Amino acid sequence: MSVTAEMVVRYVWELTGAVWLVGMVFNKRTVRRRLGGGLMVLLAAMTMAAGMAALYWRWPEGMGRRLVAGSGELAWTAAAVTVAGCAFAVWARLTLGRNWSGQPTVKAGHELMTRGPYELVRHPIYSGLLVGIAGTVLLADQWGSVLGMVVVVVVLRLKIRQEEMLMMETFPETYPAYRARVKALIPGVY
Repeated sequence: MSVTAEMVVRYVWELTGAVWLVGMVFNKRTVRRRLGGGLMVLLAAMTMAAGMAALYWRWPEGMGRRLVAGSGELAWTAAAVTVAGCAFAVWARLTLGRNWSGQPTVKAGHELMTRGPYELVRHPIYSGLLVGIAGTVLLADQWGSVLGMVVVVVVLRLKIRQEEMLMMETFPETYPAYRARVKALIPGVY
């Protein structure tokens, strides 16, 4: 059996999901959360669903039209982009460790993470997921997949806003300087 780019992308998303599921067991106890946290969990689930939809859904006529004339090289490039994005997100998730939560929260003994991928961007999990989803959209090669990516971007912007407010409240002495020094999603740009 030969391995396809689509197989690689599916496996890397499944592995990424497995890291999250296993990591959830070891999270610290939540001591404070932003109002609307339940909404954030729903939005986070929608984000992952939209990202996965880029590859797995079959879109209605018109939405399934091709973005570019795909080739084997393009498929493997898209798979490499997906793998790189997911690897970056997993690195960030492992670095964040027990402080992670699917919604904006403060954990018992919460630490402001500024090392590893958090030296490059403030929200490296989201950066990695966006790169991974972009690669998956490129592999799916459908206009409908772009719609899934747009949903992801909108949801992540809402979630980032909530997390930024919570971090400013929790670390009022250190977070403003970190925020001024390190961009949110794209190193040196945004």
